[in-house]
Parts: sequence; structure tokens; C-alpha cells
Amino acid sequence: TFTPSAVSFAFDASEVSEFQLGTGISAIDPLHDIYYVTMPSIPQVPGLDDPRFHKTRLYGINLNTNEDILAGRIIDQSVVVLEVNAQTHELFALLKEESDSTDR
Repeated sequence: TFTPSAVSFAFDASEVSEFQLGTGISAIDPLHDIYYVTMPSIPQVPGLDDPRFHKTRLYGINLNTNEDILAGRIIDQSVVVLEVNAQTHELFALLKEESDSTDR
């Protein structure tokens, strides 16, 4: 018999790293040797431990030099899908819009 139960989610040192690594999205541009990866940027504000209140940090790592060509750019939305067109070197992302309404 299966009994559903709520799973609590509160940040401590181990849960933050698990949340960050478990929600990262990545894509690779094999022709230009660029690896794109997103990670949630969780604010370090006491009392603000809700995972819905985070921004996304986008990195573009040049695999030849290990340089971050995007300098950890901050995006206000959560990234759901990340794709790269290797021929044109364009990066595309599907972003999740945070809204109080789901009637759109």
C-alpha cells in the first residue's frame, strides 16, 4: 500500500548543492568548443529559503581556455531547455515565466 506524504524542503549546506546540481541545464557547441551551463543563484538572505526565489546564472565555458565567456550572466527566469546552433553559434533557451496566474 502506498501512502503519499509531504517531503519537506529546507536549505542546509548539503541541500543547496544538491538543488544547484540537480537543476542545472547544459548544452554544448561542438564546433566552437563552448559548453553552456545554467545554475540557480540562490540569495544568501536569512529567512529567504524558498527555492522559487532564485535567479539563474548562465556560464559559457570555452573548453580550450577554460574561460567563462559570459562572466556568469544573471537571468531573472528559470531556464527549462537550453539549445545551441553550432553552425550559427546562437544560443536558445526556453524560459519559465513566474506568474501568479496560470490562465494565460
